[in-house]
Amino acid sequence: MGVPPARPIWWKSSTPSARSSASKGRKMDLSRYERTFAHKPRVRRAADRVRSQMKLFRQCLYGLILVLCPWVARGQVKTEPVETTLCDLYQHPDLYAGKIVKVRAAIAGNDMWIDDFTQKCSSWMSIVVVFPEHIRPAPGFDLVRDDSFMEFERAMYHSRPIHIEATFEGRFDTVVTLQEGRRITVGRGYGRKHMHNGRIVLHRVSGVAAQPLPRK
Repeated sequence: MGVPPARPIWWKSSTPSARSSASKGRKMDLSRYERTFAHKPRVRRAADRVRSQMKLFRQCLYGLILVLCPWVARGQVKTEPVETTLCDLYQHPDLYAGKIVKVRAAIAGNDMWIDDFTQKCSSWMSIVVVFPEHIRPAPGFDLVRDDSFMEFERAMYHSRPIHIEATFEGRFDTVVTLQEGRRITVGRGYGRKHMHNGRIVLHRVSGVAAQPLPRK
């Protein structure tokens, strides 16, 4: 016969009721142990859900960046403007057609017709400034509405007659072309009643100088 396993010391030194209480205590300890570690599968499932949600969040964030980047880039002019004068635009419209130009001029009419009264040119054409949101198809850039633009806008709507000079940056369009040394008009003009044969689709205005005219 095999030797029965040795019982713990508390078994010999305690009464039956004590042994029963100790056994219950061991069972209670075991229950607490089971409860402590029984939640681990739930923790793993919760962690898996968190990882899935984080992965979905990253995917959504990357998608949002891909959507916004072209939109942000669209609002910017991709090429450096060509600094020129209105006189050059008058004389060589074909050379600047479709390009981003930067010219200094004065407002000569309520519809933002511009001119340069400081130069005498051998050629002349009527050029108007228009906002990009007013033309179709869209030019691929937006109007920069910064402090300079706000100053320009306030001057345009001033209560008194005012002389406005500014530097205008935007795309130059024209219906005037040169053929065999002759200036001819191709297509409809721009602005009110298509009366202007050139336009600058405005991207940015700077260097605004506004001076109220003396009262008559």
